[in-house]
Amino acid sequence: MLFTPPGGIQCDAQTRASLTPSFVSFTQQEIHMNRNHIIRAALESIAYQSRDVLDAMQKDSGIRLASLKVDGGAVANDFLMQFQSDIMGTTVVRPKLIETTALGAAFLAGLAVGFWKSTAELSDKFSIDREFEPSLPAEQREQ
Repeated sequence: MLFTPPGGIQCDAQTRASLTPSFVSFTQQEIHMNRNHIIRAALESIAYQSRDVLDAMQKDSGIRLASLKVDGGAVANDFLMQFQSDIMGTTVVRPKLIETTALGAAFLAGLAVGFWKSTAELSDKFSIDREFEPSLPAEQREQ
């Protein structure tokens, strides 16, 4: 199974990273698939789209990504986090509280009303649930 972006796979990486898969194409080998194959393809598409964006950011900035801190509902999936680590070749860090966008808004509100005096008081509030280390050899990342 292959999730293909609108415009096909011929579009450049920058365009491909900004598009959501719109249709699924099936090959002869995938006639005997089940829902787990579709789920895996969807999870892998998330990782590949993230990699496209992160590769562009690294290229533009000239800075190599040391680790990737993640958040949001999808990060609860261990397969996705390990796959992301493998294809990026970098450590993926998942926090205990995966909805950090809401937490960040709460921290900013607390700073604004003086509940916390500085961001230094917030530095110990982040706690790591798990770190995913790449296990895929570099020569297999592009296959």
